[in-house]
Amino acid sequence: MTRKYATVSSMTQELLWRIESLWEEEIANHKNSSCETKKSNTFSQLTRESKKYSFFTPQGNSLFLEASVGAVFTDDYGSYEGLKQSVLFYSREKPIYIFDNHNKALMAFMEIKKDTDIIYDVVHIDAHRDDAISQGDPGELTPDIIREVYEQSRISDFLDSSQKGNLIKEVHRITDTHTFKNPALPHTPYILSLDIDIFGPEGAFIDVETKIKTIFRAWINAEYITIATSPGFIDQTFARKLVKIFCK
Repeated sequence: MTRKYATVSSMTQELLWRIESLWEEEIANHKNSSCETKKSNTFSQLTRESKKYSFFTPQGNSLFLEASVGAVFTDDYGSYEGLKQSVLFYSREKPIYIFDNHNKALMAFMEIKKDTDIIYDVVHIDAHRDDAISQGDPGELTPDIIREVYEQSRISDFLDSSQKGNLIKEVHRITDTHTFKNPALPHTPYILSLDIDIFGPEGAFIDVETKIKTIFRAWINAEYITIATSPGFIDQTFARKLVKIFCK
């Protein structure tokens, strides 16, 4: 599934500027629109201040993503750095969980369920479907066993593990040309699960403009957001720069 990806040196600054420009254009258009973004009924400033973080390091007003010291992901092509730590960042009061390997979303889903006592649908935007079946069924997932389940999971089966563990409900995948051009977002509150590798080589099936429009639409209507930088599928320096653009 993994392929060699282009290094950040071949990812021109022009591409980053283009992505940033498109993202800022979507923000401006949204601000000028008469359409109201739905407001969260489950998140409050009190929650933000009193929450106890078990798995993610809260950050202040400035997002800082530091590379890991060693490898966090290995495949047939080699070993790859990720993030030194998984973080929780707030952008316009929206909680954003940021991590490297996508199966760490298990712990984000656990945090959200603990925080809200709600089991959300998930909108999954990715260069891959991540629809592998997990091995075994440990039953309802709890904080006591979530790390063990994470260590046994794969980057392709975490959504199945999350559903079996009663952390999330339905998964709405935006992972191919048709769903990017015709995104069907749920009418119920949801978590956006965004994999930055959609901007890597395996996400080249859809143009950048469509990616940005679809991601933005899903982003502004999500209750919570999780972002995976996906070592091994996209250069991590490039990935970190992209995450910072989206979280401005």
